[in-house]
Amino acid sequence: MGSDDALLSDLDLSDVDPFWSGPLTDRHAGFAALRRRDPIRFFAEVDNDFLPAGPGYWAITRHADVIEASRHPEWFCSGEGVNITDVKEKPNLTFFVNAGIYLIEPDVCKYIPRNKKFDMTDLIDLLIEEGENVVSFPIREYWLDIGKHEDYLRAQEDVKHGRLDN
Repeated sequence: MGSDDALLSDLDLSDVDPFWSGPLTDRHAGFAALRRRDPIRFFAEVDNDFLPAGPGYWAITRHADVIEASRHPEWFCSGEGVNITDVKEKPNLTFFVNAGIYLIEPDVCKYIPRNKKFDMTDLIDLLIEEGENVVSFPIREYWLDIGKHEDYLRAQEDVKHGRLDN
C-alpha cells in the first residue's frame, strides 16, 4: 500500500503532462490506486491555453460509487465549469438572431455618439434602456451572413443554383 501513497501524492487528473500524455500503464495504475485508497477525490482544474480554470471536479472511480452519485445529483453536480452536463445530437433549434438589417427613425440619431465607435447592438440596448419602442421583423426566407468572403461566394452559388430554401 505504500506505493499507492506515493502514487496518489503526485496524481493530478487535471495535468495533461504527465498523467494523460504518459504511458497508458501509468494511467491504469493511477486509477487503480484511486479505487483502492481514495475512490472519491476532488481535483482542481488548471488554466490552459484555451480555457480558464474551472471550479474543479470530483473523480468517482468505483462503479458502486458512480451509481450512488447518479442517484443523488445534489451531491455531485457537473453543471459548473467546463464539464458537459447535457448533449443533444444534431438538435433542431429555432430562434431569432440579429441579421444585421436595421431601419431607424431619424430621431433615434440623437442617441448615437459623434466621432466614436458605436455598434448597432449598443444602440438597440440603449434604446430599450431609455424606454424607446424597439421592434423586430422576423426573416423567414433564405438568409446567409456574408461577413466572410467565402460566405459571400456561397450566397452567389446558392442564388445561381436556386438553393434559396432554409
